[in-house]
Amino acid sequence: MKIAVLSDIHGNLAALQAILDDLVGWEPDRVIVNGDTVNRGPQTFAAWQVVQGQATRAGWTVLRGNHERYVFSREWERPGLNHLAQEITRQSAWSFRQHHGRTAELAALPTGCTLTGPHGGGPVRIRHASMWRDQDGLYTETPDEQLAAQITP
Repeated sequence: MKIAVLSDIHGNLAALQAILDDLVGWEPDRVIVNGDTVNRGPQTFAAWQVVQGQATRAGWTVLRGNHERYVFSREWERPGLNHLAQEITRQSAWSFRQHHGRTAELAALPTGCTLTGPHGGGPVRIRHASMWRDQDGLYTETPDEQLAAQITP
């Protein structure tokens, strides 16, 4: 089984179109969009519409990442944000406006999916970031014990 996992599109419609062209030739059995389709990029709503269309027509599985959460949760309205949070939320407010406030579909996205491994093997779990949180990075300097916990269901 060939599984294509796309992630962190961030409203980059040109890159998404290039990937769509590649997928036609590769012919995966399953396509999973692993979060962060929206926010920060120049065409966040257009990218969302393409992914949503593929989910409807081609059966893509679309998951929620931290940037979908940033957009639908309206965190920019929360007082007392630090400088970095202000910048992220400023971009999220712009993305919210690009979606014309229609973010219920983003909020309804699942945060993960589990597939049966090839040849009846163990489960394949797909989540944005880690099993803990949608913005939890996995780094080379992460201690083995923490890494194991982050990827354990």
